[in-house]
Amino acid sequence: MRGVVNFIRSMIRWARVTRAGKDDKGWPIQQFGYLGKTADMVVWGHYGFHCLLPVDTLAVFLAIGGNREDRIALPGSPRERPRLDVPGELVYFHPITGTEIRFKDEGELVINVTSGAEITVTADRTTVNGIVDVVGAVNLTGAVNMTGAVTITGPLDVSGTLDVVGATTLGSTVTSGSKNISDTHTHGGGPQPD
Repeated sequence: MRGVVNFIRSMIRWARVTRAGKDDKGWPIQQFGYLGKTADMVVWGHYGFHCLLPVDTLAVFLAIGGNREDRIALPGSPRERPRLDVPGELVYFHPITGTEIRFKDEGELVINVTSGAEITVTADRTTVNGIVDVVGAVNLTGAVNMTGAVTITGPLDVSGTLDVVGATTLGSTVTSGSKNISDTHTHGGGPQPD
C-alpha cells in the first residue's frame, strides 16, 4: 500500500511557469519548473476557458497514467484572487488587470462587471430586458431602439439615430446641432421675458 501511495505522490507536483508560451501548437503547451527540473506541459483548464500563463504562475501538475512524459498542468492564482464576501458567490477574474465578473448572492442574483479600461460587446443584436441605469457619459453611434424605462445620469451624446418609444423626459441643457433647444431656448422676433 505504501508503494502505491508513494507512486501517487510522485505523480502530483507543484510547478511554476518558467517561460512565456506561444499559442502556436495543436495543444496549449508551456514550460514549467518543478523540483529543480523544467518540462513542457499541456495547460489544462475548464471547458471553454483558455489563457497563456504568465511566468511564475503556480500550477499543480499531474503525470497521466503514471507517465512522467505525459504531463498536464492545472494552473491557479491563489494569491491574486479577489476576496469573496459571502459563501456561494462566484467570480471570474483576470489576475493581471483585476477585471472581474462577480456573481453575488444578495437574496437575488446580482452580477457586477468591473474593468479599469473598456468593455466591448460585439454582437449582431444585444437585448437587455429590464431597467437600464447608466451613471456617466453615454456615447451612442448607430441606431438605438429603446422600449421601456431608461435612466441616464450624466451627459448623453448621440451620433446617429435615437429612436425612443414611450414618454421621454430630458433635464438640464438639450443641444441639437450646437443649438440649445431646452426649455430656456428662445426664438428671435417673439416677445422676450422680462
